[in-house]
Amino acid sequence: MTRNNSSRALANLIENSDGKFFHVSFVKKDGTVREMTARLGVKKYLRGGKKTVSEDQYITVYEPSSASYKNVNRDSILSVRACGIEAVVAR
Repeated sequence: MTRNNSSRALANLIENSDGKFFHVSFVKKDGTVREMTARLGVKKYLRGGKKTVSEDQYITVYEPSSASYKNVNRDSILSVRACGIEAVVAR
């Protein structure tokens, strides 16, 4: 599997986390590696507005430690720990 396909497989693991917390490591746009604990499905802090990122390219998650929503690029995911499963992209 190429890195792109492996990263997409890890993105599927995030999407199937059923709103539970997960840990993700990914490469940011500036090239640095970012790690965060986050979850999907949080709507409490939404303020309205329109989503401006492609849902095919990014996963929007809520990070409680910063109390904000973040976007994770599906193609840059390095590792995911969710639902008792830890997965890493093959290099």
